[in-house]
Amino acid sequence: PLIAVYYHLYRLITAEDTKQYYQALPIIEQNSRFFPKQELKDIYTYVQNYCIKRINQSDTPFMEELLKIYKIQLERALLLDDKKQLSEWHYKNIVTLGLRLKESKWVFDFINKYRALLPVESRENAYRYNRAAYAYDDGDYDEVLSLLLQVEYTNIQYSLSARWLLLRTYYELEESIAFLALCDSFRLYLQRNQLIAAFKKKGHEQGIRLVKKAFQLKLDKPYQKEEKTAKELVKLQQEITNTDTVFNRGWLVEKVAELN
Repeated sequence: PLIAVYYHLYRLITAEDTKQYYQALPIIEQNSRFFPKQELKDIYTYVQNYCIKRINQSDTPFMEELLKIYKIQLERALLLDDKKQLSEWHYKNIVTLGLRLKESKWVFDFINKYRALLPVESRENAYRYNRAAYAYDDGDYDEVLSLLLQVEYTNIQYSLSARWLLLRTYYELEESIAFLALCDSFRLYLQRNQLIAAFKKKGHEQGIRLVKKAFQLKLDKPYQKEEKTAKELVKLQQEITNTDTVFNRGWLVEKVAELN
């Protein structure tokens, strides 16, 4: 069994054909009892990283596979560290993925169930941010704003994620002044922060530029001819597709489709 698992794991990592994944996973699951916990953690980390790699290559069905792997790891406590705590980043990634897959009920239960297992120093911050993400998905924008006011921007990831969540909320509420002010302050933050990699800055800046165009179209739509709106939407759709680095591309595509 051990040789079989590592053989299939090797094939998974080295082969380009995704069918290796569907062959490897049942073998790993059937033989997981033969491995000590730390080794099993490593094995599932390889599988998890493979799914992430496929998602980064736009193989979207692997989003469901990744959530399935996360659920297996949670059930077997494989994501907990030596102190039996769950990393705030695992917590955030699982919530984000679950919401993208529309598993809202499961995400809500997960947020509350695993809150107590977060490290004490980051527990409330992580909980509030992820509750805000859930509230946005649920359309409770007032709750989003209330929760984000309590989030401390303790690091770059929270700073960037919270700003985008706030920007998306202002977009939905059509809060023009707040939306435009946040676009300007977000750009300034990106320009001044030397810890953000150049390609990430570019992705965020492109996203801000395109969401501003979408927001303006949303505001203009009731007051201009349908033909003009249709042409501008097609142009914006093409720009979103053709721009090489755009953060929140999927959300932008969804919002433009709604305007259509």
